[in-house]
Amino acid sequence: MSEEKFMETVLDIPDEIYEIEFTPMEERLSGSELESGFKKLKKEIGEVEFQKYFNVLIDIKKYQKDMWIITFSENHCAIIIREYYDILKNVFDVSNIRVIVQSR
Repeated sequence: MSEEKFMETVLDIPDEIYEIEFTPMEERLSGSELESGFKKLKKEIGEVEFQKYFNVLIDIKKYQKDMWIITFSENHCAIIIREYYDILKNVFDVSNIRVIVQSR
């Protein structure tokens, strides 16, 4: 028996519950006030690093001089704080950044 078939027999999941593919952060920010800052960040750090650490974020919020960045990985959290903290402060014109880890 395949794993998929096994899961169907174990879990009686209603049709109303379904899974959607993850949308990259760059697409989700399209048209928002953070879009221009996100583009500057991409230009500043390069495509590879941007895709690896920022386009996979769960969420990013800014209110005045404060920013929350929600990521799925402790490693990404540490790298964002260590390597990109000052860049983020300059690009988004914020003074406080909190990086939060949330599992997927």
